[in-house]
Amino acid sequence: NSYLPSGRVNDSYRAQLAAYGGVPPYQWALTGYTALPAGLTLYASGEIVGYPRTTFSGTLEFTVTDSQYASVRDAVSLSIVDNTPPVQIGSYSLPNAREDSYYRTSLYASGGNGSYSWILVSGGLPWGLSLSGSGEIYGSARSSGSYSFTVQVRDSYGKYDSRNFSIYVERRYYPPPPPRLVPLATMFVPL
Repeated sequence: NSYLPSGRVNDSYRAQLAAYGGVPPYQWALTGYTALPAGLTLYASGEIVGYPRTTFSGTLEFTVTDSQYASVRDAVSLSIVDNTPPVQIGSYSLPNAREDSYYRTSLYASGGNGSYSWILVSGGLPWGLSLSGSGEIYGSARSSGSYSFTVQVRDSYGKYDSRNFSIYVERRYYPPPPPRLVPLATMFVPL
């Protein structure tokens, strides 16, 4: 049993399978029910290249065939590890909104791979507010109160994190009407 160099998820990977004896050139192929991790490609020359997208720890079976069609099978071990930090929502609380006033805030995340997409998974935003796929909450809240909900962020490889949030919508302030002036002529009473 031979070993290929280990690799890391989303890092460039390159390895060369080698054969001795027979009559070169050699042709390489995967055999049996084995498959390379997603993102890696085996070329007939025996070169394995790419950017692995998933972890892997196991044995792959290859067949090498020489120019005289003599072939040999061999099992080769490969390990791909994921050192990528997990996706984590970095926002912890959201600012209050005011009824009938424009509201805009952004959620943020770190870690993971590639771009993020955001979705609402439970609860509800205040009526009039929306969550965009890029993590922005925006709009004009139409009624006051406290609203609780859960959002989820996913990276481009499907790893995710979820967090509960709440937004308090303050009642719109309506100033009292100005005092009404009553004309003096209606208040004058003749003697």
